[in-house]
Amino acid sequence: MQRIFLIDLLRFIAIVSMVAFHVVYDLAVFYGYSIDYERGFWQVLQMVFAGGLFIFVSGWTASIGRRSWTNLLHIGFAAMLVSLVTYFQFGNMYVRFGVLHLLFTANLLYILILHILSTRVLFLLALLLSIIIKPLTKIVVAHEYFVWLDILPIGYQSVDHYPVLPWLIVFIIGVIWGRLETKAFTNSFEPAAQWAAWITKCSKNSLVIYLLHQPVILLILYLVLQ
Repeated sequence: MQRIFLIDLLRFIAIVSMVAFHVVYDLAVFYGYSIDYERGFWQVLQMVFAGGLFIFVSGWTASIGRRSWTNLLHIGFAAMLVSLVTYFQFGNMYVRFGVLHLLFTANLLYILILHILSTRVLFLLALLLSIIIKPLTKIVVAHEYFVWLDILPIGYQSVDHYPVLPWLIVFIIGVIWGRLETKAFTNSFEPAAQWAAWITKCSKNSLVIYLLHQPVILLILYLVLQ
């Protein structure tokens, strides 16, 4: 299937945003810089331009057939690896249900059931999910069995938290967009060839970049700041 450059471009923006946020995060957490990364610009950069774009694009690519069991297993393995590594690095703040866990779950749901739903039903489903979010988040439990639904125990902390609600809604919006967008619109984003090849290469290797960017950033910061 021919690649859609706009998808590669959005994924590239997500990658750059993710790297930029983690540079700031690492400076604040590991080197004591006074940067409020949990609010304002940096929070928007992380939630919207990094995680949000990854999830939206994943829904879009799923809607046009760019999803397979092999890719799903890769995402699932990467998610487990992130949980394992962060457990040893951050202890109780390790990643229980981060963006990769969300992408695995959303794509699994798409393969199993969402792909058979009409666009209208998907829209109604997204609307329904948006309505039940607020009541669910008010529930407080004493365990972590439902962190994937954003039902959290008091004092819960994680370095990466992307629960099914509300983020499955973003994935569904990506699916709807993929079904409704026109070739004329996406083709209007074709760039100069020298930029396209580099951006496309980064997009193709987005999962590898996701897994390796933090160790690379930490190494560079260590070499520079030490």
